[in-house]
Amino acid sequence: MLSSNAALRLAVSELHTTPTKILANAKSRWLERRGLLVHVIRADGSCGLGEASPLPDYSPDTLEQCREYLKGLQLFGEQELGLLKIQELVSSIPEELPAARFAIECALLDLLAQERNESVAVTIGGGTNSADRCALIDLEDPLRSVDALLARGVRCGKLKVGRRWAGEFDTIVALRKHLPSFGLRLDVNGTWSVEQALRNLQSLAGLDIEFVEQPVAPAKMSQLVGCPVPLAADESMRSSLGRAALAPLIESKDLVAIVLKPTILGGLVACKKYKRWAQAQGVASIASHCFEGVVGTAAVGELAVATRGSYAAGVDCHDALAPQSAAQIIQLTEPGIRSHSPGLGIALPQ
Repeated sequence: MLSSNAALRLAVSELHTTPTKILANAKSRWLERRGLLVHVIRADGSCGLGEASPLPDYSPDTLEQCREYLKGLQLFGEQELGLLKIQELVSSIPEELPAARFAIECALLDLLAQERNESVAVTIGGGTNSADRCALIDLEDPLRSVDALLARGVRCGKLKVGRRWAGEFDTIVALRKHLPSFGLRLDVNGTWSVEQALRNLQSLAGLDIEFVEQPVAPAKMSQLVGCPVPLAADESMRSSLGRAALAPLIESKDLVAIVLKPTILGGLVACKKYKRWAQAQGVASIASHCFEGVVGTAAVGELAVATRGSYAAGVDCHDALAPQSAAQIIQLTEPGIRSHSPGLGIALPQ
């Protein structure tokens, strides 16, 4: 243990990046990415890193809310650093601020993992040291994008769809003809109506789609029982009502996976809890980023390793990361994801 019980010190700084390409899903576009970099610092100067980067129009919290809350947060003594104390502090942060929860938890876990000389994945109970990777496919040039992924050794990709289905469907068919065995999944972000979903999912039958993620809004997911394509849930995981609406799909075996985003769900340990919930019902879990910066993406990489399952994790170098920044993420070794020890392995100026 540490010789002093001086309080751990908290420092927060601003993050801002301009993506190399416009970030987008079926609902929103982002021209910039802002967040908060959290340092938890010991008296000897060693520190752990965390990141609060709620995604506008997607996250339940905002950057301003996280900034305001973290201003007044008091940490505990150095000698008290441990999993139970970390979770006690994280639980005291309002559930309505999941990105703030993730940031504080991550920084403390990074510090604890360094003290234990182990990876964050091991600290939160992971049993492996690597995981497979799924990357986003560029809709502007999908065939070249997939070829580039294969050249990197990545054998699974995700298409963000839900804006112009006729053109998107043609792209899916072209991808399947181009690479019949490439792992392909779709993400709709809940933008289809039930009628659109039933029709579009039927058109995908026979195209060997891994799954379609969140075809409709959370409250309407139960109406997709019996669809011909496997389903995954993302936005549904945010609330007890959303999770309850998944029950018919779990019973019918139509739901094959849930998506774990610590920025949205409130941290790595919370995501592990949802993994256990899903596992008990025969449903897989997939860790995924939320266009975070270096620290957040590295932490999601550790989660991917700790929750490794039958599906590749949605963690990759994305367009909100500058190439020089992406190179700092040790977890994103090609072609998969590998945990780092000790701690996250990222050194940034305080």
